[in-house]
Amino acid sequence: MKSISSGNPLLFLLFLCLAACGLVSAAPLSEYEYWGRSDPYAEVYHKAREWTEYPTFAARASRPAQPAQRPSLSIWWSRNARNDLTSQTSAEWGGHQPQAYQEALVRQYWARTPAVAHATGAKIIRAAHKGGTNPREPDHITVGFKDANGDEINDHAYHVYTGRQ
Repeated sequence: MKSISSGNPLLFLLFLCLAACGLVSAAPLSEYEYWGRSDPYAEVYHKAREWTEYPTFAARASRPAQPAQRPSLSIWWSRNARNDLTSQTSAEWGGHQPQAYQEALVRQYWARTPAVAHATGAKIIRAAHKGGTNPREPDHITVGFKDANGDEINDHAYHVYTGRQ
């Protein structure tokens, strides 16, 4: 590609005179400079866009923080629950292991119930059973949820219904 100065000396002198008067620029215009001459809001728009794309005012950590992870739920079984579990078979739970299946039901209940969403631990007081204080109550797991301090949430146990007949 030929430059202006090597092509035609008269054209080069004309360009030099126009550049000295400020009528032309040797460098191409940026988007801001082009639109800024006709649009009074262009400067504000382009400055705001630069700040969002290249935030120089933000402090950069040498090691960025990891994204927050959903808290996990520790589950443990009471002695009575373990005794209930020994009489249950995988055939009753559709081929699944009774302990793992009931723990999964408790985790699902914890994930979808706002009242216990902040719990960090769950104690299965009784494995899946029918009745209890109400003899007509359907099959359920009796669970107590604990918060990070180890305090029982709402001072009572929850019934997690299994849907089993």
